[in-house]
Amino acid sequence: MDATSKPRVSAAEIDLTGMISASPEPTGTAAMFGRLRKLLRACGPNRHDQVLVLISACITEGVDTRGQIIGTLGHLDFKRGHVAMLLAQGTGTNPEVHRWRRDAAGTYTLLS
Repeated sequence: MDATSKPRVSAAEIDLTGMISASPEPTGTAAMFGRLRKLLRACGPNRHDQVLVLISACITEGVDTRGQIIGTLGHLDFKRGHVAMLLAQGTGTNPEVHRWRRDAAGTYTLLS
């Protein structure tokens, strides 16, 4: 071996501590879907109840138009027609009957 060549190092001798950062928490859409799936697991087996809870969660997450809500829950394996039906049934201004309202621009907000 000459003066310019480096000695060979075994992979077992390489210390990667501090060189590899831990994976960051998912952000954006991936994080939102993670939160929705976690909520879904906590809802119990009734698909009707799951959709109602997840619609509210979507609105809270900023997924607040009809198309966005239906598409998001469709990605979670809910039937889009079922989601659309419950979204329509829950829309209005009477908090004793409805869960959310829809403004003229088509944006949903939760009733308080």
